[in-house]
Amino acid sequence: DEAIHHFQNLFQTNILYRTVDTFEGEDVATILEGIIWCTLSSDSYKQAVLKASCLNNEPGATTTATGALSAMIFGIKGVPAKWKHELARVSDIEDLAERMNGAHELMMRTK
Repeated sequence: DEAIHHFQNLFQTNILYRTVDTFEGEDVATILEGIIWCTLSSDSYKQAVLKASCLNNEPGATTTATGALSAMIFGIKGVPAKWKHELARVSDIEDLAERMNGAHELMMRTK
């Protein structure tokens, strides 16, 4: 199937062993791989987002999506206070991130 071909790297390799220079394409599959790599290879929200900002593909989209995924994994508490201060509607974002993190934790417990 043509679509599966584009996502082979996600299914056939351990993404954690890849390096930042392997996420240079601007296609959706490469950007998605970069988002997943930044999140899974990091120990914190801040680290994941900073990694995403260094990727050479679509930095705005990659950083935004990495932030969303990382908030779900690490929780909103990991977002630096200075960064939160810059956000509009920060209380709505914090509420959503906490609910997403709770859903992630519940999903992990039921595995």
